[in-house]
Amino acid sequence: MRNAITSIGLPMLFAQGLTMLFFALGFVVYYSRFWRWLTTTRAEKTGINRAVRLLPALAAIATAILFDRMASGRLLHVGGLLQHGMGLFVVSFIILDADIWPSELVVRAAGLMAVWGLSHGELGWSVVGTAARLFALLWALASWYLGPRIRYHIVPHFVWLMLIAVVYWGTIPSVSAGFRMSPLLIIQALVLYACAVLATALYLYLMRQEERESAMYARRATYDALTNAKTYAVFRADISRTFNNAHANGQPLTIASIDVDHFKQVNDHYGHLAGNEVLIGVATTLQKELDRHPGEHSLYRTGGEEFSIIFNEIPARTATAIVRACWAAVKNSTYHASKYAIRVTISAGITAVRVTDNHLDELLKRADDNLYQSKQHGRDTITVEGDTLHDTTHVQPQQLYAYCTAQVRQLSGNHADMTTEVLTARYEATTDQWHLVPGPRSFTHQYNFVQQVAQEAGKIALTVHLTLADCQSTRTRAHMAAVLARNQRPTRLRVLLAAPVPLMTLAALRADYQHLDVGFVLGLNADSVAQVTEPLLPLLDGIRLPLSLLRAAEEDPDTAQHLHTLVAQCRQHDVVIVVSGIDNSVDADYVRQKWPVDGGCGYFVSHPDLPRID
Repeated sequence: MRNAITSIGLPMLFAQGLTMLFFALGFVVYYSRFWRWLTTTRAEKTGINRAVRLLPALAAIATAILFDRMASGRLLHVGGLLQHGMGLFVVSFIILDADIWPSELVVRAAGLMAVWGLSHGELGWSVVGTAARLFALLWALASWYLGPRIRYHIVPHFVWLMLIAVVYWGTIPSVSAGFRMSPLLIIQALVLYACAVLATALYLYLMRQEERESAMYARRATYDALTNAKTYAVFRADISRTFNNAHANGQPLTIASIDVDHFKQVNDHYGHLAGNEVLIGVATTLQKELDRHPGEHSLYRTGGEEFSIIFNEIPARTATAIVRACWAAVKNSTYHASKYAIRVTISAGITAVRVTDNHLDELLKRADDNLYQSKQHGRDTITVEGDTLHDTTHVQPQQLYAYCTAQVRQLSGNHADMTTEVLTARYEATTDQWHLVPGPRSFTHQYNFVQQVAQEAGKIALTVHLTLADCQSTRTRAHMAAVLARNQRPTRLRVLLAAPVPLMTLAALRADYQHLDVGFVLGLNADSVAQVTEPLLPLLDGIRLPLSLLRAAEEDPDTAQHLHTLVAQCRQHDVVIVVSGIDNSVDADYVRQKWPVDGGCGYFVSHPDLPRID
């Protein structure tokens, strides 16, 4: 009678479908967790670990063989259909495991071939039987290669497992486990199998999504989002643990506190975005250098521009050599942010745990004290247990100059740019600040920077500060000709000269620069405003009035009279009037309300930008 069974009724098909579904989900849940634990805790290829890692695969294969033997029909009449499917699912699923070694693949493939041979034994080595076995073997090899791309993706997982099922049921003997395998029965078997495969594919996909979210949240809590170094909270937890272990076991423990030198100046003059890029670059440099050295050491971001390194079970001597390598790597690196190439240095303080350290704070305070000593000794150095390796306090600091740009803008209307002005700033190490330098510098020194700015400024006029003698130099004229010869040149190059300039001298300059169409602007002060006569104005593009002079005119009638007369004459000769020193909104409102001028410059109008060190 059993040979006459060629299909399953819907109630029994539904019941077996639920049984298959629950079995497959339960197997996947527990097997996946156990395999993940094995691969994360026992990854070394030692003899014991190899044996332990084979346990889940051998247990799964044994279960599949047991199902196949149960499918002999000694139980329920329709039991073989369900148990064949369970056995196939188990040996197929384990071949898609991630990170299996070749030897483990051999065991899994052998299990698949064993289950296949038991269910397809009647075919022997016929053409169909041989082709089916060969396909199963190739499928196993391909699964090893494609496993990571299949396991946690719903459609590939479903298609790949259904592929082996179609071949399995399509080539199974016509009489198997006491049943006549009609086309309808084969379709019903595939339906049962498909339900289990689809359910497990959904489960694995959702499980992976949940794992990724958990890993993302864990990483956010563990790693600094900007620099990818570990966070301060993790530092406190790790240093507490390692400090206690060092005391309990007598192990060495060294920590280093690191600070990026003059980082506030980087933020102030290059912008916070550039500062962030520098921090990212420094952290990357430190981590790469740490990775080059053996031992247990971790990098943490413990403040804005502050980093710490824990050297667990590493003595101070070894840790110092590693920190010196990190210090040199940062010093020799260039960090690119926007159009700037920025170089920075670091200071460090190193200390090791002592038997007299009763509390963690004693260790941390000593590291901070050593870092502070490095800063006091000129920065760009390392202090180890109170001994500064490179004392730079007695080195005469180099006078650093930087060329920068600022915009001169209209004070009314749409506040459009009138000209890009090249300025000079000097860095003072004692105050860690840049200060604008009044007065001009040689155009020869400015030449390379002016060329760069001229390309970036496009069609906006460009203003440079020069001395009268420098302006009269033929070399200066040649350099200006080179700047203006480029395709992306400014509409006009203007030279700002400090008054007074004699009428004949200015006329001679206009003649010398006439072929270049270079304009001249006269910078005035309280002593020179009265010396500007009307015949001088047709030779000028503009005049520059300091705000302090306008304020002084409120108290001095003579100065006020000279200024009002000069402003009126400038209007008649189309000479542009710009007020300098406008540092806040009060200054800007005062100039707009009291004086009919064209433009202004100063910190309120445009912050100077420091592009590079001269």
